[in-house]
Amino acid sequence: MIVIRSRQEDCRKLLRRALCEVVLREVGHPAFACPTGGPPYCHPRDVGKYRPRGYLSMWDLEAAGRVLESGRRYLREEGLYVTCLVCDLLGPVGRCALPVEPLERSGRRVSGLRIAPTGDDRRDGLVRLALRWLAANPSASIEGSWPGKADAFLEYAKEARKLIDYLDRLGHLSIPARPGRYSRAWSR
Repeated sequence: MIVIRSRQEDCRKLLRRALCEVVLREVGHPAFACPTGGPPYCHPRDVGKYRPRGYLSMWDLEAAGRVLESGRRYLREEGLYVTCLVCDLLGPVGRCALPVEPLERSGRRVSGLRIAPTGDDRRDGLVRLALRWLAANPSASIEGSWPGKADAFLEYAKEARKLIDYLDRLGHLSIPARPGRYSRAWSR
C-alpha cells in the first residue's frame, strides 16, 4: 500500500501523468497511454457514442493489434471498447483496476491518495515504475512500499513493441508511432 501526497498538484493527475510517461517511454506508442498534455482518448464522450457491451484494454495484445490496425477503439463486430493501459487502471472508462482512495482534499484538488496493489504482475509492475518516476518529482512525497518487480510489465512492453514493429513493416499501422500525426479515424 502506498500513500502519495502533494501540496502543489492534484495527486490523481500526478499519478496519471506518471503512468502515461512510463508507458510512453517503455512501449513508445501513444495508443497505449492517453497523451499527458491533453484529454484522454479513452473518454466517456466517445464511449457514449457507441454504447459498448463491454471493455477490453490494450493489455490484451490481440485487441491492441486490432486498434493499431483500424485506428479505432471500438470493435464494432463485438460491441467492445478498448481502453489504453492507464485508463484501464484509473478510469474514466474500463475496469478501473487500481484501487485508489482519496485521503485529503484541498477544495476540488486531492492532496493525498492511497493506492493498493491490483494483484496482476504486469499492472503492478507499471505502477512500480510510475512510483519511481513520482519519487523523482519534487512536488510529490511517497510513503509505504509496493510489492513485486517491474519485470512483468517490461516483458509486456517488449511484446507490444514487437507488435508495433510487425504492423509497421506490413504497412498496417494506421496510428503512427510519432505523436502529432494521428489518423482522422483516431481523433474522432
